[in-house]
Amino acid sequence: MNSLEEFKDELETCFGTSCGFCERGCPVYQSLKVKTLCMKGRNRTMLGLLQGRFEITPAVVEAAFECTLCG
Repeated sequence: MNSLEEFKDELETCFGTSCGFCERGCPVYQSLKVKTLCMKGRNRTMLGLLQGRFEITPAVVEAAFECTLCG
């Protein structure tokens, strides 16, 4: 990744779709049913941080680092 703008573009990649693949394929989401724990939710959280829409809180940190095994 060469720049913050490219990173933002990557985060926005799946927002125009509603396939739900990341929810169906995520064992953590399937177990806990917390949207911020699947990739789409994590991407939205990170994008919100980058856009200054909210601050880093313990809940945001938990969502970001709960599980990153999918890549």
